[in-house]
Amino acid sequence: IQSLTFATARRVITLTALVGTLLRPEASVLAQEPPPPPANDNFADAIEISGTPGSVTGDNTGATMEPGEAVILQGVPVDGTVWYKWTAPESGDYQFDTSGSIFPAGLGVFQGDSVDMLTEVPTNSSFLSSSQSILNVAAVSNQVYYIAIGGTAFAPASPDDTNLVVVLGTHQLNWRRTSGFPSAGSFGFSREVY
Repeated sequence: IQSLTFATARRVITLTALVGTLLRPEASVLAQEPPPPPANDNFADAIEISGTPGSVTGDNTGATMEPGEAVILQGVPVDGTVWYKWTAPESGDYQFDTSGSIFPAGLGVFQGDSVDMLTEVPTNSSFLSSSQSILNVAAVSNQVYYIAIGGTAFAPASPDDTNLVVVLGTHQLNWRRTSGFPSAGSFGFSREVY
């Protein structure tokens, strides 16, 4: 059994569903007060991750949005973001994904010094499934990158409800190097006269 949390402006609803299903009609619905935000809820408190490959598990339950924070990741509206900070160990292509997350996790990679002055890093992105997304980034050695993971926002079921429904819960961030930029001298050129 796994638990998913839906946040609205008025309440947080936790659904308990069978493993392997995202939402089932027979899931139990429990209304509760919002939990405290996670330690990396704010950009300034991004958890540092390092190296490659790597993986970290966290939880978006209780996460919020900061004023000036991007509300669109990969073209999808999100809420309840958490932040990670990663320094590229060397130049090359890297892949970030949310495989292993139990909710539809939006993913974004940024550079900048404050949440309201971030630049989204160009990526080649796609969704792996209903709960996983993937980004491919051409990273530069020793550059700092900020990774945001947020819950995907859905329209409410009732036309009378103006709040977006956001699915939050346990997420997993994975990263690995996929290729690199060759260094000078790595080509084995030879000169021969024919």
